[in-house]
Amino acid sequence: MVKLSNAFVVAFGEFMMMHSRFASLVTSFWPVYPANTLVVTGTIATCVCYLGVVGGMRENRCMLISFYVLLSFLISVELAMACVFFVYNREIGTYFEKDLMHSLEVYKISGPGENQTLKDDFDAIQYLFKCCGVHGVADWGGNVPISCCTLDPCNVTDQPNWQE
Repeated sequence: MVKLSNAFVVAFGEFMMMHSRFASLVTSFWPVYPANTLVVTGTIATCVCYLGVVGGMRENRCMLISFYVLLSFLISVELAMACVFFVYNREIGTYFEKDLMHSLEVYKISGPGENQTLKDDFDAIQYLFKCCGVHGVADWGGNVPISCCTLDPCNVTDQPNWQE
């Protein structure tokens, strides 16, 4: 059952990688991106569980001790990472904010057809979360994209149509 749940975690991580609308916007923190984390931890947990199952079936003391040590190490690493994220959550938020601002700047200077994935992802995020820019409409410097509009059809020159 545990192996099946680990396989599900890996499959869900792969699904998130393929259907994500956020990965291209946050480039400097890609190892912490949830899809990558799910795939890596799911794969490691599957290997550790396999070691425990085989060790239990064969009643091999060495494999069971290895399973216990690796499982203890895995739990310790997960607890340490949780503590690091809890203690440094403001700094991590600052990194995400910098990446989003950089992505917004790239969006603004890109011509038609350039950086289309980034543009589509940024537009999808703005539409999904009903927001405009990273801090607000002012981030766009007067050149507000249609994804910021609240009314359909959109009039980008009419400020009440913009999302905050």
